[in-house]
Amino acid sequence: MNGLRRPRVNCIHLLILFLLLVAIPGAAFAQGDAAGMPENARAKNYGGGWECDRGYREIDAICIPIKVPPNAYLNPSGDGWKCDQGYRKDTEACVAVKVPENGYFAGSSSGPGWKCDWGYRKDNEACVAVKVPENARLNYSGWECIQPYRKQGDKCRLPGKN
Repeated sequence: MNGLRRPRVNCIHLLILFLLLVAIPGAAFAQGDAAGMPENARAKNYGGGWECDRGYREIDAICIPIKVPPNAYLNPSGDGWKCDQGYRKDTEACVAVKVPENGYFAGSSSGPGWKCDWGYRKDNEACVAVKVPENARLNYSGWECIQPYRKQGDKCRLPGKN
């Protein structure tokens, strides 16, 4: 009976030895990847090397803090920032969206951040009334002629008449 147990014990020892040989080089490589790792960094979860901690950005192999301006927050991935609602990005700052009269906040952190009310159009930083000629009606891009009239310049005319 003792003779039958011995091979099983040897197999277990061989299995343990094999697992140790496989695991030890992985640990050695993980330590090698961390060598030369800058402050505010951590070893990558997958693959070799390192990556900056949340709130830091890699520049020239070092991790520098991300400067989040007033009225902004760190983005979900932690490698940049976004402006709060009601503000838009302007280079490295967040500026308040100035909604003109006859306009409304559009909820965008880029572009002007506002749109004009129905019946108004954007003109520089203002919303001006759309001038609708006779025999026309408002549409999303300004105005359009009512059938059977056709657009001719800034008027609506019957086809074949000047």
